Formats: sequence, C-alpha cells, structure tokens
Amino acid sequence: MGSTAPGVYLRTGSPRPGLPLRACGGFWIHAAGALASESTHPAVTVVFEGVLLGDRQPGRDDAEVAAERFARDGARGLSDLDGFFRAIAVEPGAGRAWVVSDPLATRPLYLYRGEAGAAVAPSPAFFAAQALPMHLDRQALYEVFRLCHPVGARSLLRPVERTRPRTQYRIDEDGTVHTIASGPVQHHQDPAIDLDEAATRINRTQARIVDAVLEHPRLRGRAVHLPLTSGMDSRHLLGVLLARGTPPARLCHVHIDPREHAVVRTLARDLGLPLVDPTVGQLHLTQLLRQWIERCAGLVHIHQLYLTGVGQDIEPAGAVGFDGYLADLFLGFHRLPLSLARRRYVRWPMPLLFPDHAAREAQCLGAIEAEAAQWAGSDDFKASGSDAFNRGPWYTGGAFPLVDPRADYFAPAAHRDALEVFATVPAALLRHKRARLHMFRRDFPRLARAPTQNGVPLSQRSTLPDRKTTSRLDALWTELRRPHAVSGPQQWLRRVDVLRRAMARVVADGHLVREGVVPRQVVAALWRAHLRGAPVAFALMTLLSAEIAHRVCVAQQDPAEVTAWLLAQPGSPW
Repeated sequence: MGSTAPGVYLRTGSPRPGLPLRACGGFWIHAAGALASESTHPAVTVVFEGVLLGDRQPGRDDAEVAAERFARDGARGLSDLDGFFRAIAVEPGAGRAWVVSDPLATRPLYLYRGEAGAAVAPSPAFFAAQALPMHLDRQALYEVFRLCHPVGARSLLRPVERTRPRTQYRIDEDGTVHTIASGPVQHHQDPAIDLDEAATRINRTQARIVDAVLEHPRLRGRAVHLPLTSGMDSRHLLGVLLARGTPPARLCHVHIDPREHAVVRTLARDLGLPLVDPTVGQLHLTQLLRQWIERCAGLVHIHQLYLTGVGQDIEPAGAVGFDGYLADLFLGFHRLPLSLARRRYVRWPMPLLFPDHAAREAQCLGAIEAEAAQWAGSDDFKASGSDAFNRGPWYTGGAFPLVDPRADYFAPAAHRDALEVFATVPAALLRHKRARLHMFRRDFPRLARAPTQNGVPLSQRSTLPDRKTTSRLDALWTELRRPHAVSGPQQWLRRVDVLRRAMARVVADGHLVREGVVPRQVVAALWRAHLRGAPVAFALMTLLSAEIAHRVCVAQQDPAEVTAWLLAQPGSPW
C-alpha cells in the first residue's frame, strides 16, 4: 500500500508497524527499490534512491557520495549533485532531517505536514497506511480540472504537498517543516551561440546523460526499451542510442492513431529494430489500475501511459528506458499551448462543476503568477519555465511508480543540463525547435528523412509552429458539433472497457458525487457527452483520480477494496 513503491521514506513521531522503518535520531527512515542505498557518516545518515551521473565515484554507493557532499556543503550541495535522485539526510545530533531531490524533482516525493507530525514518501498511500488524517483540497481539484495538474506544491490532498524543483525541506524532530527555495532561474542568453553551437549543445547534453545512465553500475547490462512516437523527442533519443552503438533492444509504441503508428512502424522496419506495438486494449490495464491505486493513490496521470505502454513484459534481468518529456520546453522552446494562465483542459463545465468558479479562478491565476516569479527573463521564458516546473514533476517520472519494479525510466531533458541549455541558448534559436531541426538534419539525417504523423519529414522543416489555442466559445462549439469519437487519448479513454467501467462506477456511485463535492447532474451530463463523443474524458479522468485519492487517503479504505469496488459492474449513472 504505497509502502512498497521505490523511494525514500521518513516519519516523525511513532510510526505504525508495516514498513521496515528504522530509528535514526528522532526520525524513522527507509529507502526501497533496486536503486536504493544508505550511508552513515559521523554527523549524517543519508537514504538515497536513484542514480548519480557525473558525480558518481567508482566502487562507492551513490549514498556514500551524497553523504560526503552533504557533510561538506549541506543540503544545497546535495541538491546540486548530477543525477536523477531523491534523498533524505538526517543529522541526529542537530535533531533535523533534510529532504532533497535533483534540481527538477524528477522522481516523485510527497510531503505531509500536519498536527500529526511530518512524513515523506513517494506516494500519499503511505500516509494513509500510517493513519495520517487528510482531506480533499477543492482548490487543487479545480486546478487539476483546468490544467491537468495542480499549481505549485499543491496536491489533491491536504496537508500533502508535492516536493518542488530547486527546493530543499528541513524537518525538525517535532514535525515542523521549513521550505528553502532557490532564487529565480536567470535567463542569461549567450549571444555568441550560433545555430550550429546551439544544435551541438542540445545533442551533446542528451548524449552525455543517456551515456551516463547506461554506464551506471546498477543499470549497466540492462536491456534498453525505448517508447517511440512519431515526434521529435523520442526520435532524438533513438538517434543518440544508435550513435553510441547501443540500439534499443526493442521499441515500444501503443497503437492508437494510425498515422502515428505508421511512422513508428516504418522507422522500426527501416532500422531493423524489434517493435512491440499493442493496442491500448491489449495492455495489462486491470493490473495497471490496481498498481495505480496501491502505489499512487490515483495521483499520477494514468492517461499518459497510452504514449508509452511502459511496464509491459519486462525481462527478469530488468530494463532501462528513456522518455522525451520536457524536451519541447527546455530544448525546443515550444509553448504548450502558450502558458498556464491560458491552458484549459476542461472548459465549459467549469462554472457548473464549481459554483464558486470566479473565486477559484482568481486563486489559480494568483498561484500561476507566483510561479512565474521564480523565473527572471522574458515573458516567454517565464511562461515556458513555470510550465515546466509544474508539468514536469507531475508528468516526468509520473509513470515510474506504475512500472514493473524491474524497470527504471529517465527523462534526459529533465536533467539540470537541459535547464542550463534553456537559460543560455538564445531564445530565437530554441523557439519553434529551430536548433533541434538543424541538429536532426546535421547529425541524424536518416532519422530526419522519416516523416512525422503529418507526413512532412523533419529534413524539410526549418521551424515548427506553436500549437494554437482556441477560445472557450470555439471549444464548446467544437464539442457540440462532433457526434463521433475523436482520436487520441479521448478516444481510448472512452473505448477501453476497464477504464470505461471505472469511470462509469465513479459517476454512478462515487463518494464525490454522493457527498456533493461535484454536482451529480453536471457529472451525469458529462458522462452522456463522453459517450456521444465529446472530448471531456480528461474531466472524467480527473474525477476518477480524485475519487481514488479520497477513498484511499481520506476515507483510508484498503486499496484492494477500492480496486474491487472500482471494477465492479456499475449501476445507472443517473
């Protein structure tokens, strides 16, 4: 129940039995997973999960290196280590502990701070197992409907936060939590960088990170599984692997869009690489749903898995994978779509779902403005950067807790070096993926000749336009005039039996509907529109996530019972 998920754990006070927490000063700590390690020095004990890259030392566990860095430079020095990791450093003599992640917080951690004390875990399901009281955060629920993720540190639960990028947390033995955030990210563009140099920096950054991950002692020798789509990000990772002479053992793609599938199939055939390309209905979705509830309490985006099909048939020796998330923002300056302030995953039902919509929206915009203040530079830099710091922690690594424990996935564009590229390379070279397209034509001509799902090869493009946004009225009109299913995730979320049944169950008999958290009539209308083909599946997935979080963490039901309830045959939604 959350306690089996890989990661680091901390508890103040008197923990419940169940997880092998061990006492360290006035704290209880634990590290779990294949990439977990622990080191004790005279003044500090570090539990660590993840991998160090450039700062790794041969013959020594990463936790040893982390403990030495902490002893020398403190929490800030620990957070500056090169890698993908999360760590807890306890100073028993000082009566305090520090919670630290890599600069972009790529491996999920949640922080509980309340009257019952403090706790840290990779999933709030651990807090439920410790009987820590929680309740649903209605403002966060509003933001997830609107943006597909909360803003800043919010999670769907109170008093639970998601640990933030470039932030350290100090926890005292009495459960008091102090947040120490780094200063704003500075936009220090170097005008001496030309198009060739920009392309070189992008490719060199990605290649170094991939190489360092695959050379890590705990990952060396594992098979490489590469989720591949028709776009640029995963194709770039494929090019890096081919250039280093280690083609992936297999390409993975979930067949949804025929145009996208055709591109992936062509690439696999031309390169002679094995391709595993199930349809969504062929994924192990019942098992995936069970793991989503037990390990994540519903708080990661399960709908993102249609892009990758991660966790399918992992070899006994384990696998390592890479995904291209954040490459659009840090390496291509491709606004998705424009900014947090203008993003609407759910549009027309919002005033109906939330009678206090105006107040919620004002609070949301205030939080977005506070996020932009963490970036010093142009409006575009602030918009893309704050988008990355919000989407990144919720999407990058979001699938990680759901995957088979024998697999570890990394996002090279979520590394601190990619953040440095974003801040240093002139915006004119990054915007619209100009430098990345140049890099493809120069470094990966064979991959550049292959078309995208729109049929245009990357070799024939000089820039890619930003995605267009639509007005609220246009969006409503589009939904009303479409009687049939649309493509993409909206379609498979409607058609796959397991998820369709789960969403129907929540609509028909969910706590949130019965207790009036969301109006029953509006939810029933959404369900009918969903069945007719309107693209409102993300709203229903948000409702599903919130229902699971409520049952597991607020009502503290056993996850096995929640799973059985969710997969039972639903009654009438109205």
